[in-house]
Amino acid sequence: AFEWDFEDGTLGDWQQEEQTPWVVASGQTAVYGKAPLADHTRQNVLGKYAYVPIDATGGPIYYSTIGIRSIPRGVPYCLDFWYQAFISSDTVLNVYMQNGTAEHTNIWRRPGTTARDQWTHSSVNLGVNHGTAHLSISAAVVPRSTGYVAIDDVRILNGACPSARVCDFEDDSICGYQNDATADFTWSRHKGSTSSSTTGATNGMFKRK
Repeated sequence: AFEWDFEDGTLGDWQQEEQTPWVVASGQTAVYGKAPLADHTRQNVLGKYAYVPIDATGGPIYYSTIGIRSIPRGVPYCLDFWYQAFISSDTVLNVYMQNGTAEHTNIWRRPGTTARDQWTHSSVNLGVNHGTAHLSISAAVVPRSTGYVAIDDVRILNGACPSARVCDFEDDSICGYQNDATADFTWSRHKGSTSSSTTGATNGMFKRK
């Protein structure tokens, strides 16, 4: 297994791959709303994390990417990490995998949310590496609002990822849930407010009848 908690102040084995870099910092220097106030490892202002600060410049989309190539061959791996994405939903945090000479594949993505200073856990199967693998974590930033994306406690674990413990409905697959065809009502995936004041929520992804 490989683990990075960024406590040494560096990205470790991860390499910057775009002109706009990821930054390793702590809550001690965080500007409210532009960086996490605490890390996930220590859960205080002294602990470090990696993040991309975003300003509302109104310019074109840009990318901030870190990548790693030192993934051994022949066995399955799981990418396990914690993240925050306090930014408008048109900015997206992505994970890409390239196996050998194949094209990069987007294996995980999450749009920005309104959840500030809230670490969310996620994991994604990397499969078996048969050649020179390239794994990257990339923020596709649309700078229409001020915020940030951040990661912490990133691990590449031996074997397949365990089954999801929590479903936040952010993914289109909704964790494999399906409507019961014999039920009187059906559930639908929705984002933001609804047309009725008595249903739904004001923000976030949720399921409604």
